[in-house]
Amino acid sequence: MGIGVSPLGFGLFLFSLALFNSLQGLAGPLSRFMVLFPLLVVGAFLIQVWYSYMLFGFHQEFSTDHPVRGEELEYSFVINYQGILPTCGIVCQFTFKGPGLTGTGDRPVFLSGKSSKTWSFRFRCAYRGIYTVGIERFIFKDCLGLFQFSFRVEPRTFYVYPELFPLPEALASFFIGSGETGMRSGGFQEDVGVFDSIYPLRHGEGSRQIAWKRFAATGIPSAYRTAKASAPALRVVLDLRRPPFINLEEDRLLAEDRAVSLVFSVLRYMADRGIPTEFFCGSEAEAYSVSESTFEGLYYRSTSILFNEDHVPQAV
Repeated sequence: MGIGVSPLGFGLFLFSLALFNSLQGLAGPLSRFMVLFPLLVVGAFLIQVWYSYMLFGFHQEFSTDHPVRGEELEYSFVINYQGILPTCGIVCQFTFKGPGLTGTGDRPVFLSGKSSKTWSFRFRCAYRGIYTVGIERFIFKDCLGLFQFSFRVEPRTFYVYPELFPLPEALASFFIGSGETGMRSGGFQEDVGVFDSIYPLRHGEGSRQIAWKRFAATGIPSAYRTAKASAPALRVVLDLRRPPFINLEEDRLLAEDRAVSLVFSVLRYMADRGIPTEFFCGSEAEAYSVSESTFEGLYYRSTSILFNEDHVPQAV
């Protein structure tokens, strides 16, 4: 708990002490009481602050704990008080931080005995990222404004992940070239057992693999062309430069989210099919090896990807 003192209020308190002390002896039997009166008032208000703090409670509830991008959430907050005496002044500070959300909100409240107060808010997780929402701090103030006691609370944190789009199965043909053997090691090597095409021989050109049937049928000397026995593989590079020619923050965040969603949709597609994939995130020198076992951990890190670089990634 933090404690703050108002310089102006404390100065007025010292002035009132000096004033009542100067009146000592002028009010007869009440002189001693008048000297102690400011101290008694301040002490009573401090007891009220302590009493309010000890007997207050709160509850907050969100409509979901796992929001998706674009979802609107309902937030309900209840502060209740179990004491029989009125509370001191209480300020409830709320925070709403995240992509598309900015700022805080203060709600002052004064509760009578055995009462409560409810507030409801709505906010939207419009973009991918990390959202910090909820009650952040309670401030208890005495009625004279001399002291204030702050009680900090950890607000709720939400992680909104990018959407994953279903990709058509026909996309697999993009990674299949002539002579593919279905290997999963990446790279390529010449394999005399893999047929690619037949080509006509030129004068003086020899070959160990003459296409005799083609030669007999057409009369043109021809030979077999072998293919490269290769396995499909992919390198994905996410450029973390800010989208050019986009001035509005809403449009920029939406473009960044679409780029991240597309990249991770492709990564999941490749991981599900066991196709070796390297992923470079911006200017990072080391690549992430994407597989069925590593995709989930990489996906959870997607909320912290920021488009704040100035140069083209070296991996390009």
